[in-house]
Amino acid sequence: MGGVRRRDLLGAAVLAPLAAAAGPGRGAEGARVAEAAGVVGTAGAAGATVARLAAATPRERLRAFVKVFVSLRAERVWYWYTGVLHAARPDAPVVPVIACDSLIRRDVLPQADGSFGVRTFEANFYRPLDDAAPALRFRNPLNGRDVEPFHYREGPHVQVLSESGMRWVVGTEVAPSPAPETAEPRPLATWQQAGPLVWATREMYGDRPHPLDAATWPLESSGARMSFGSFSNYFAQAAEIDDPALARADCEFSYQALTVWWPWMLMGRTPGQMLWRGNGRKLRSLDEIPPASRAGFERLHPTMFGEAFPWTEPTSLWSAYPRERKPVAP
Repeated sequence: MGGVRRRDLLGAAVLAPLAAAAGPGRGAEGARVAEAAGVVGTAGAAGATVARLAAATPRERLRAFVKVFVSLRAERVWYWYTGVLHAARPDAPVVPVIACDSLIRRDVLPQADGSFGVRTFEANFYRPLDDAAPALRFRNPLNGRDVEPFHYREGPHVQVLSESGMRWVVGTEVAPSPAPETAEPRPLATWQQAGPLVWATREMYGDRPHPLDAATWPLESSGARMSFGSFSNYFAQAAEIDDPALARADCEFSYQALTVWWPWMLMGRTPGQMLWRGNGRKLRSLDEIPPASRAGFERLHPTMFGEAFPWTEPTSLWSAYPRERKPVAP
């Protein structure tokens, strides 16, 4: 999360059986078509949906992904997920540290050219492993420090999903200039299927200068550079993807990330990294949010639930932290 949009760069391989879809005697030709579309796999009815997507037009593949990810119609789509941040250190067991609940608001903006804008706002709060309420103070078990979790927001930003891929736009509308790192479209999705279950995978990797200078932020910065990797999976039923009467498919969501220590943990240059693991779903309604989690968001991020934009200036963990916090003395 934070200053990097951790979910939204996509891989480009699709696992699917295409020999059956290619027709009798056309297995080799079908394999070549599959390879060109980013598709490899084995034959069989269990992979029929991804086989169809492999042979489909770019427009059909775009609309299948949008149906799973958000919706084909202009509407507001919500995701909620919960997970745990684990600490991985050399010569020490991997241990759970703190839990985190996340709420994502995505407004679908269909465009006249057939593409889709997806305007995103996200809010997060940390909580103890054994308590659903937000943690305002927290004893970091890794260093014994009494720390204050930074319950942060992310966005707004817009993903533009088109037949040529995905690009990012900073701000609230589709029109502004794309973010520099995604001026060129990225591939849309990696598809896989097992029986009736189909999932799209998005991956992002990066390495960049750490946003907090270690000389100024000795406990908040983990060093000169910040590396990360994130992995999101969107699970849907093949029958819903294949149903032309449906504008959106139900979607279960899983998320994993490897990243540097969050600055509020005050870990400094302690060797190691965080593993973030979470699960949730695309909501049918906000009533599906567990009541205690909903209460936490209403307490810390109440503007998420209004009709207006929750906020308008782009923000993230890494941009907001140095504005709202001061360095802690070692």
